[in-house]
Amino acid sequence: MRIYPIYIVLLVIWFSGCTTVNTFPITARRGDTITVPVGSPDSMSKANTVITYVPDDGSPSVVLHDTVAGTTGNFRALINLYPEKTSAAWLDNFEIQNMADATVHGVWLTVILLDLPMTVPTGQGELQINSSAVYPGNSFIPHINNTPVRLEILSGDGSPNTFDFYKKNFFQTAIDILPGNIAELESKPRLIVSPPRSSITSNPKYAAAELVINIPGITGSSNSLKVIADELPESVISRRQMDWKLKGDNLSIYFLSSQGLLEYMEMRISVLGLPLASFSGATVSSLSLYDINGNLVAPPTELGDLLSWKIEQYDVNGS
Repeated sequence: MRIYPIYIVLLVIWFSGCTTVNTFPITARRGDTITVPVGSPDSMSKANTVITYVPDDGSPSVVLHDTVAGTTGNFRALINLYPEKTSAAWLDNFEIQNMADATVHGVWLTVILLDLPMTVPTGQGELQINSSAVYPGNSFIPHINNTPVRLEILSGDGSPNTFDFYKKNFFQTAIDILPGNIAELESKPRLIVSPPRSSITSNPKYAAAELVINIPGITGSSNSLKVIADELPESVISRRQMDWKLKGDNLSIYFLSSQGLLEYMEMRISVLGLPLASFSGATVSSLSLYDINGNLVAPPTELGDLLSWKIEQYDVNGS
């Protein structure tokens, strides 16, 4: 049982601030688990992604994953990876900040974990991945839809990785070896609130911001509610702090930068901890921005257009 770390070099390329997608020839056997980095998309899910293996020799293509067609058992997990927070990529690389500016989300690399079915033919071929996920609109960052992934299928049969781990409770004398659930590394069901990205060019800075999200009839304990801001590298120098409170139907999120360098992209947040139905009908009801002297300032036109903020709900399958 092996997992093939496809494109480990790609991790270095991405976290060095170059492109988010590249291809390298790799090899695996039928039945093996492979990893496929696919850049830094927004809103990629198992439901909106189709994966097909296309042999070079003209043999029939093999659909590895297609939710609509009911081919779903091969897609093990969709995981976002981040640099270590004490690494040079996180602390010193200003190119990675450019990626955050372009995507208006955290500096993650999305990785698909995929089991190869026994029906794929041996030989050279490519993975073709098609997704309705959003990629940055910059020409130097290719969309995965336009970037086939080279793959050679070796003779012989492999088997899916079970991600075994060792476990021992205090009262045990023996150590258990148990299969792991790699899907636990996936995002949980959540509400995502994102600022607009398309036409904001001036990128002004702020000392504080209050974002209010109205969630009609929200039910459940505020102790269960979690509000998570996207992780951004240290090259984003605002030293952002965040707090929040729930009062009635209004969820207020407070951002503070003692440097007066808060950027609009830092206001993307995820809300989770309650059933998704609790977040139905959520809207951004107000946005207040302040300068370093505590004065209320007007936002750029698009940022101030509350209808241009994106609000999305994702279930356990990322749909």
